[in-house]
Amino acid sequence: MLIGHSQGAEMVVRLLQRFFDGDPALRERLLVAMAIGGRVDVPKGKLVAPPAGSESACVNPGSFDRNERRPLSRAYFPTVGRSGKAVDGTGGVTTPFVLFCHLSSAQCLDGPDGYRYLGISTEPGEPGPIDLTDARLDTALGLHILDFQLPQGDLIDLAKRRAAALP
Repeated sequence: MLIGHSQGAEMVVRLLQRFFDGDPALRERLLVAMAIGGRVDVPKGKLVAPPAGSESACVNPGSFDRNERRPLSRAYFPTVGRSGKAVDGTGGVTTPFVLFCHLSSAQCLDGPDGYRYLGISTEPGEPGPIDLTDARLDTALGLHILDFQLPQGDLIDLAKRRAAALP
């Protein structure tokens, strides 16, 4: 299993290109590769990373086999430190992490120039522990700092399904 976020996602892509793209036997042994919050360019409908002239890959962890807007099952957030202060509704929680079920929905969306991304939304009027309109999240990076937390339960489920399918 290969997992990386942001700059770590770039390392996952490099490992895939260097060791897995040209080796079907090694690819067969790879449980899953998660380049979270990084750009992975692939030819339309393909699973290997190509040279220029491609689009960025997007996988919706809540709807892996189809790209339908679906609720993400479980989001995990820290309750301590600076990050914990950004999560509402955790007063009195004594564990280092808190779990929120069906906090948001996700769907892969098309942006300009072949850029695809996982669009996250909450139900209108539904208060949540994270204000997705918060000015700290209204940057060029968008929800990048939450790339891993929001779909984490679905990512865990994906890895479990892949592991169960192994011979």
